Amino acid sequence: MISHYILDGKQVVRVGLTRWANWMEEFYPQGCRVAEDWVGEVRISTVFLGVDYNFFGEGPPVVFESMIFQGPLNHEMQRYCTWEEAENGHKEMVAKVKRSQPKHLNEDIHDASHFPPEEADGHDQ
Repeated sequence: MISHYILDGKQVVRVGLTRWANWMEEFYPQGCRVAEDWVGEVRISTVFLGVDYNFFGEGPPVVFESMIFQGPLNHEMQRYCTWEEAENGHKEMVAKVKRSQPKHLNEDIHDASHFPPEEADGHDQ
């Protein structure tokens, strides 16, 4: 059975399907974004997923994901259990992308919040 979660601030809360669907309708995608950065043409996106990806059923729910889009690490992904882990993991992914890029591109990092929404598309699940 799939477990559904919402965020109360940065805290993960398990809820029923109807409350989850209402929350997602109101807050997706911007309310699910933990962080988004660009290194050159490579986008690193970290989001709250809203469902538990801990398919083994042991331990806390795995409800956050970082993914890299474009470049040599395209589609590399990492998942996390808490907002704090997701923030830290995002920073690690950005550093990893920067290490994989030619030096001149490492200076071209920016936060997607500086772009209009149509340019900073959501990290779809």
